[in-house]
Amino acid sequence: MSHAVRSALPRALTILCLSLLAYVLAAAAPAQASHLKGASLDAQIDASGQLTGSVQLIKANGGSCVSPSGELGTVYYTPAGGSPTAISIPSGNQSVTACTPGSITTTGTFSVSVAGEADGDFTIRQLASARVSGIQNSAPSSIDVRAKVRKQAGFTHRTPRITSQPALGVSKLSAYSQQLAMNTESGTAPSVALMQSADNGNTATYDSTAPATNLVSVTSGGLVEIPFSTTAGLTVGHYYVYKVRITDDQGQYTERDLLLTVSNNAPPVFSGDSATGTIDIKPGVPATLNFSASDPDAGQTLTMAVGGVPAWGSSSTGTGTASVSLNAPESAVGTSTQISVDATDSDTTAPMTSARTVTVRVVANTPTPTPEPTPTPTPVSKPAAPKVVSAPPATTTSRDAEITWTGEAGGSYTCIVNTKPAAACSSPLKLSGLAPGRHTVKVFQTNASGDGQILEVSWVVTEAKLDVGAKLAVKSDDLTVGCKVAGVNIERCVVDVFADVPSGDARARAAKKTKIGTGEFKTSKTTNAVEIELTLNATGKRLVNRLGGVKVSLDMTAWPQGGGPQLKATGNSVLLPSRVRVTPATGIFTHQSATLTTAARAWVKATAKQLSGAQSVRCTGHTARSGKGIPEANRRLGLRRAKAICGALKRAGVKVTTSTVTAGETQPRSSNRTAAGRAKNRRVELTVTYPR
Repeated sequence: MSHAVRSALPRALTILCLSLLAYVLAAAAPAQASHLKGASLDAQIDASGQLTGSVQLIKANGGSCVSPSGELGTVYYTPAGGSPTAISIPSGNQSVTACTPGSITTTGTFSVSVAGEADGDFTIRQLASARVSGIQNSAPSSIDVRAKVRKQAGFTHRTPRITSQPALGVSKLSAYSQQLAMNTESGTAPSVALMQSADNGNTATYDSTAPATNLVSVTSGGLVEIPFSTTAGLTVGHYYVYKVRITDDQGQYTERDLLLTVSNNAPPVFSGDSATGTIDIKPGVPATLNFSASDPDAGQTLTMAVGGVPAWGSSSTGTGTASVSLNAPESAVGTSTQISVDATDSDTTAPMTSARTVTVRVVANTPTPTPEPTPTPTPVSKPAAPKVVSAPPATTTSRDAEITWTGEAGGSYTCIVNTKPAAACSSPLKLSGLAPGRHTVKVFQTNASGDGQILEVSWVVTEAKLDVGAKLAVKSDDLTVGCKVAGVNIERCVVDVFADVPSGDARARAAKKTKIGTGEFKTSKTTNAVEIELTLNATGKRLVNRLGGVKVSLDMTAWPQGGGPQLKATGNSVLLPSRVRVTPATGIFTHQSATLTTAARAWVKATAKQLSGAQSVRCTGHTARSGKGIPEANRRLGLRRAKAICGALKRAGVKVTTSTVTAGETQPRSSNRTAAGRAKNRRVELTVTYPR
């Protein structure tokens, strides 16, 4: 027997014993009998020799988001050339870090001193059982994932990390795609290997604990994919497993093992304005990355998760939205990190996760040379995608739409209209009764060979709205109205005010519609609603400054940002003055009397009908002065006249607040030297105030 074989036997026997022990422990734990969906781990050894890390185990959700202890399988570490040592993770170090209707993720953290061990590579291993039966690509019934980290006195080393949330669902309606957000100790890009147990002659990807074959493929950049031509032919309810290993430039690695479930559930879709690709930021310059997603299936909500945020950043999430705030220090210049944002829907059978990964590079505050362009790869021959023949314009006011397309002969089509469930469809697709806002139609084509392509059409139904009340108060000859457009942002909005004005020609039977005011608002900001201040011209000022104001019509024209059809809306209102004084044309009282004359009663009746919309009325009583009048007596007489008029207004149905004052003989309207002048002075003037 060779020396190599003799030296390998003890380690092989040790690993075999531990594997059997893990199997026995798993069988003895009923909580783990429910099928497992995945596992991953990472580790670090610091300069003092402290081994720390975390392990994750994903299992089917039994309806509770509370993590029981003992849900992490068996964990141990093995130093280079040494024997395995079990790692105990107490229940206090275990917590639920993700919980969806379909799965629950338990994370456990550990800290073990290995200061007494020799420097070298340490292997951390996690074993758990059991998976669901019937896995299509012949994966083992148990999960076995490993990580390798280096121990070096005086230095800290850690394994690579995968921060994107596991995407456990495969939709028959689209390709499967998940970007593994990978971060390494040095900040350099790691290598990615898709493991399998079938002998493929490649020792870098051979792993006896991986599935025999792989349904997925993975790129060097960590993009895990299944093309639509494959997913369209899968069977709902079938299971597949894949296992990846991420290795850094020092040979340290981590692994992720996932169980995929096939479903008819459509995955979430990130909006076109979400952050994407590679983003360069500079130290000391704050930056914000925004993300939003929606779900094609009606009635589902999205849970957002953010991973990979560096220590100099923070994140926040809402339903279907996420935001990452960054402010890099100078020490971060030259580093890059992958930040992942995952959107998971609320489907209870096979939740779908879509991921958006952004690479953030911290660059110095000096110009950097332009990188050489990346050669365009030769495209792979695919079936021809459906081709749009006709579709709605990018922006339209029509509530109806018709989409016509052509595709491969013998192909069948499935359509998703906005958030409605997927349904069989054909060209032309006619839609009606569309609400204002953005609309998206996805057409999935499957040909006779099972290959598929996707066609997507998106447009915006716009509608202009003039936000104007039934009555508007004019302040300093100005008033404010709202200009709002559904679905698009406003670049410019103009509102014109019109009123019917007598032409002055006695022979004319109708008043002429005349422009009495206008207002305009321009903006470069992102908004679909603005307030416009309208200014009245001389005619408008004259018409509004009277009891009851003036009835007007308003015409609005809005221009969308980025072009598109002009949008119009109209409205009607009554413009009211802030305050107006009403004086009777003739005297309405007899000498030394506060009793309403016939003329006074007629004036009160006519005036009461015009006080709709008023806030308050003040009645000011006046008297004439004849001969040697007594001022105090005239003050009392003026007050009685004011009370008489205000009381008559109340009896005529006026419900506004009233008040009475007297001016006595001090404010004559006309000369007291003539009888006609004294008659005009025997009056009550109204000061009418309207709401501001």
